[in-house]
Order: sequence, then C-alpha cells, then structure tokens
Amino acid sequence: MSSAKPLSSVTRDRIKVGVIGVGYLGRHHARLYAELPGATLVGVADVDAGRLAEIAAATGAEGFADYRDLLAKVDAVSVVVPTTLHHQVAKTCLDAGVDVLLEKPMTVTIEEADELIALADAKGRLIQIGHIERFNGAVRALGKGNKQRLVPVGQQAEHRPQDQAAAPAHRSKEWRSSGTTRFRAPRRA
Repeated sequence: MSSAKPLSSVTRDRIKVGVIGVGYLGRHHARLYAELPGATLVGVADVDAGRLAEIAAATGAEGFADYRDLLAKVDAVSVVVPTTLHHQVAKTCLDAGVDVLLEKPMTVTIEEADELIALADAKGRLIQIGHIERFNGAVRALGKGNKQRLVPVGQQAEHRPQDQAAAPAHRSKEWRSSGTTRFRAPRRA
C-alpha cells in the first residue's frame, strides 16, 4: 500500500517534491521547485556527496545519498539521472506511489518506456517527460516557418554570408570565415 497522497488532494495543497540527480540539469530542477509557490522542495538525492551537499544547502532541502529514502516523503519527483538509469529509478518511484517527471529521453528502449507507462497506469500515478525545450524561444521560432534553415546532421549547409556574420562570438574567426557551417550532434562522453 502506498503512502503517497491521492492525486486529488495533491492539487489542493502544496505539492511535496524531490529531485533525484542534481547534476547540471537536476540543479535547475531543484532551484525552480524551491522557487515555485505551489511546491515544497522536500529533498534532493545524488550519489556525489559534494554536489548533494551543495544543492541541499543552496535550496534548503534535505539531502539523501539514497533516493529511495526520499520517496516516502514526497508526492512527486524529477528524475534527472543518466538515461541508462531512467527505467530503474522511475520504476522504483512509481512502485512507491510517487508521480514522476522524467528527463528526456524517457528510457533506453521502447520496451522500457512501455513498461513505465503501463506501471503508471496500473498505480494511478502520473509520468511526464521533460520536453522543456519546446518552450525555448529558438525552438518555438522553428515552428513558425523557419524549418527550411535546418540542416541534417553530417551535411553541409549552403554558404550564406548573412549566416556567417551572425555566427556566435565564441566561434573562432576561421570557423566564421570557413564558408560552410556544420551542425553536429554533441559528442558523447
């Protein structure tokens, strides 16, 4: 039996939230939850003790070395761990009766994603994928007829001097004057 509140009572009160994984993106989840008037950031969890202490102190939340110790204290969590851990961590949260905001990509495989969706349905819990970039001004502009400017990964874009002039200042002079612009996927660590 779950100790999590029924969904209807959560909407009437401040929702108790936690963040699992407080690296680069997770620290922003924690900061924003701490600032939301309708939420109480109860705790943050991370395997890196230094980062955990830093974010817990900055947000006033309790720190948890093991995310499972946080679950009985919250209504919902943001899961912001490496993608290979998404399925395991989200499944544990849903099994505990906790709603989940899961950073993208949802899981490594479609089968894992299907399992999480079925589990959320069976438990009567919410699972939401964090596609926050859809609210990014640049991404929204792409939806307004600018799609012809996109270039598939690995292909060269047409040389357009006006694009070179607008190249970011952090790019080298050689990059800005090279005559081509390449868009590549980020390198994996």
